[in-house]
Amino acid sequence: MATYCGTLTVYGVFAKFFHKTLLWQRGANKLQHIDFSEEPMDEPPSWSWMAYTGGIDYFPVPDVGLTSKTYVKFDYPKIGTRCALVGPLWKVPMATSPEQCEDTNFNLNRADSDDAYWVRYDDDRDLKRVDCLEFMPILDGGLDLPSKLTYGLLIKANDQVYRRVGVASVQTGSDYAVSEQVRVI
Repeated sequence: MATYCGTLTVYGVFAKFFHKTLLWQRGANKLQHIDFSEEPMDEPPSWSWMAYTGGIDYFPVPDVGLTSKTYVKFDYPKIGTRCALVGPLWKVPMATSPEQCEDTNFNLNRADSDDAYWVRYDDDRDLKRVDCLEFMPILDGGLDLPSKLTYGLLIKANDQVYRRVGVASVQTGSDYAVSEQVRVI
């Protein structure tokens, strides 16, 4: 398929459609992480759909009204290490437990405003009351553009290693706590 589209791929993410193909989401059914414990160097990164069994869809990102701002990039630090995504970590304060709005989609409300956010976790076990979303921005709607949303990955640290746990859209231009660049594997 990459040859047909005239592009390169990295773990199923097409370079030509880099941002949109990073924003895949689980389909109606649950995803199951594939066990690569016997061949850990063959394990795809958590941001790739290739690390899971189960159907996926692509996040419903509008085709117009987005900036070309690039937040993330691929990082191959050295031979024998896994490819990572590197980008900023936004900490988005939240006020409520996830409220189901479709079979696998949830709305959250921000603690200090009336802004609502849309999330889809890869695994329902991650659903719980959250005080703060950890978010890596991928595509930006910009304040003067129609969508006014930023689309990105929900990420979570475990032993100081960040992994993807879902996708989300948050309000563009809010004053989130932004950390230095983080690596998501």
